[in-house]
Amino acid sequence: MKTVKTIRMITSGACGLLLACTFAAHAAGPSSSATGATPTASGNCTPEYDFPTITKGVIQVAGMNELPSFLASSSSGPFEGFSAELMNEFAKKNCLTVQWTPGTGPATQLLAANGKVDAWVGIIIASPARAKVMNLEQHQLYFEFAGIASKSANGYDSVEQLRGKKVGAVTGSNYVPSLQEAVGKDNAKLYQSSDEAYQDIANGRIDAVITPSTPQGYWVQQHPKAGVVSKIVKEDSKYPVLTQEYKVVWPVNKANPKLAEALSSYFKQVNTSGELKTLLNAKGITDELHCTGR
Repeated sequence: MKTVKTIRMITSGACGLLLACTFAAHAAGPSSSATGATPTASGNCTPEYDFPTITKGVIQVAGMNELPSFLASSSSGPFEGFSAELMNEFAKKNCLTVQWTPGTGPATQLLAANGKVDAWVGIIIASPARAKVMNLEQHQLYFEFAGIASKSANGYDSVEQLRGKKVGAVTGSNYVPSLQEAVGKDNAKLYQSSDEAYQDIANGRIDAVITPSTPQGYWVQQHPKAGVVSKIVKEDSKYPVLTQEYKVVWPVNKANPKLAEALSSYFKQVNTSGELKTLLNAKGITDELHCTGR
């Protein structure tokens, strides 16, 4: 097992052919006060893909606030981070302006499921529950496993080690129901954002946090004085939802399969060309963080 002493993060495995490495507000439609538009191509422009959008010439995107290098809204509205840059590039290739709507996980998920926006962007785990209400039929942007962050000297890498401990997770995340089953509802503390959960770990208010491993490992790397350890959870057939590998995708409304097809093709393109790897590295998301396959 590979140990990174400077950041106290423990990961394992290597990259595959592709990157194998990661809700309580009222949902409302995009509005000028809540969104930021990103300029796109002008003049004569031929779209790379053929798909409809809610508003001609605009792709409306719900963005879940995450860590800055991943996806985070600025005070002026438009998002920053690698997911934002990828979406802006996708829009430019298709002669569109991006209209961003920031929000919590549950709020942005609801916007996408109800067709209030064209796409939901972020570290979105493809799960059976989400597939029932949104189109997830895409090539993966990359793969994610769950990570467990703690201040334990050696870290935790199994669900069994979490029993009897206070464990945090983000409201509306794929992990919540299974985590509550594993440790009990009273021991599962829910947060509006992963950063809030990481702060509580650092301050000793809870024992562990379970979130997607890539942004979790990045947070640990960026906060070396916090004394937090991040480990990939071991596979456990008793808790498949908490321990299996997941695709990261950008869900779209089920009524727009052509957009899902276009995003799928774009994800293949940025993986094959190395554009995604280069962009992640430029944001400080090193190979060691996103190449975390078992």
